[in-house]
Amino acid sequence: MGGFKIMKNKKNLGALDFEDDLIFNSYSIIRSEFLLKGFKQLIYFFIVLVIIVIYSIIIYPLYLRPDNDIGISTLQPKNFNFTINWTIFSIGTFLIFYIIKVALTRNTTSLKEYIKHEISSIGFKIQQQKKSWILFFILNCFSILYVFLLELELIDFKTSTLTILKGCLITYLTFSLIIPLLWLFLYDRLAVKLKGNYKILIEPYFRILKKKIKEYHLIALYLRSNKLAFRFNKYKERLYISIAENRWLPRKKKSLISKYGLNLFMRFYEFSTPLNLQNQFLNIVLALQDWEQQLN
Repeated sequence: MGGFKIMKNKKNLGALDFEDDLIFNSYSIIRSEFLLKGFKQLIYFFIVLVIIVIYSIIIYPLYLRPDNDIGISTLQPKNFNFTINWTIFSIGTFLIFYIIKVALTRNTTSLKEYIKHEISSIGFKIQQQKKSWILFFILNCFSILYVFLLELELIDFKTSTLTILKGCLITYLTFSLIIPLLWLFLYDRLAVKLKGNYKILIEPYFRILKKKIKEYHLIALYLRSNKLAFRFNKYKERLYISIAENRWLPRKKKSLISKYGLNLFMRFYEFSTPLNLQNQFLNIVLALQDWEQQLN
């Protein structure tokens, strides 16, 4: 984890400057970018919603045929209606939540570039994690394949054993959609990969609505490490508390920090402003270094 090199030279970022006299201008730029991004995502949201509604009201009824004997409409055989419905439902649901996540994330182009520059200036590389898309694609391909084979009647659930399997496959369909959505909201964010299995996630925060207080334009950066250990491990918990106290890291999850994960795991947390990001980032890196050295 050690061996990083602190670079002295800094590029001129032009627009963003977080010195006391210029922080308001930087905040205005970031806020404008965020509102524009939210407007674009709102358009995408309605486009996806309109496609789903058009399919449900206009296209889906075309797959039905009237049954004069019982007076209701039934699905035409071998039209793969269930496969099409599941494909549209799963992709549409994921896209809607993805658009909402992107719209609400306090991350704009200028702020992202500023964070990347600050982190690279001390020898680290930052990346945008988007593994939820990959996870969704893999899990959803299998779920669509399963539904397709079911409609081809290559999978039959007439025996008791296959009935149990049917329950498992229905559960899989549910989790193939839920797991990527959970990953989307919990892990898709700016991340810095360190040596070993350590990484630090960074999430910006700032107020959207202006209030009549001086701090309304404060831009905060919340940093957290990956999971270190279960809290049930008393030895590691004592070590965790000791390192957090020595590094002046918050141990209790307050404010926005409470958003990150469950309380079953220990993580290092840090709070920073854009101006002192390098120092606070190095502080949490050194805390992880202490953790690794003292465990070994």
